[in-house]
Amino acid sequence: MLSDYITHLTAIPPYILQALAFVSEHLNQNVHLQIVEHRLNSHRKETYAGSKTDYETIHKQITEFESVEDKLNHYKQNLTKDVLTEFLTLVE
Repeated sequence: MLSDYITHLTAIPPYILQALAFVSEHLNQNVHLQIVEHRLNSHRKETYAGSKTDYETIHKQITEFESVEDKLNHYKQNLTKDVLTEFLTLVE
């Protein structure tokens, strides 16, 4: 399956991301937060070569927020160039 070859490090072209956002409008913020948590956990284990992003700290900070919206906003503010931030912006 294709999912066997796609990881959190896989680059996703903008047109694919737009298509995914279009068909994902039914997903709510709780699902988005689950995706954020999965992505952060994945990056805490393995990240891009040369990355200086402290995913551990970002994950810890997110857990300190009460609301799902605040958690998602914190992710987007700290990882502005991340593919998931792009996706979340498209589905807003």
